[in-house]
Amino acid sequence: MLRDQESQHKPILLKIAPDLSPTQIADIVEIVKETKIEGIIVSNTTIERDNLNTCSKTLEQIGSGGLSGKPLFSHSGEILKHFSSRLPHNCPIIGVGGIGSPQDAKEKLAQGAQLIQIYTGLVYYGPTLVKDILQHLAKEA
Repeated sequence: MLRDQESQHKPILLKIAPDLSPTQIADIVEIVKETKIEGIIVSNTTIERDNLNTCSKTLEQIGSGGLSGKPLFSHSGEILKHFSSRLPHNCPIIGVGGIGSPQDAKEKLAQGAQLIQIYTGLVYYGPTLVKDILQHLAKEA
């Protein structure tokens, strides 16, 4: 394998979409095991629009780009659980998608994430969200 010939190892994390079938999830798990990818990020933006209150005409005008934030939270959590139950424990999983509160962070960790990534939550709640999450998790420990 080409990566084994590197003089300086560079870890690779694979970021996956939440719009995967069970077969695709199984295929990705096998690829991660075979290639020794160091971890996965679950999940990227979704093309689904099921959890939105916006009318379909407005959505059509906006376009079909990836959706992130709160509408992604539940679905990305389900995909996270699938990967967590199938990957070896030494393969870190970063939980992403709709984390906007300490409770959301705690839920991602309970679903199998070892780490979390916050993006949209920072836009809506600011950098104090990180402090709130850390304080909440410290109280729980």
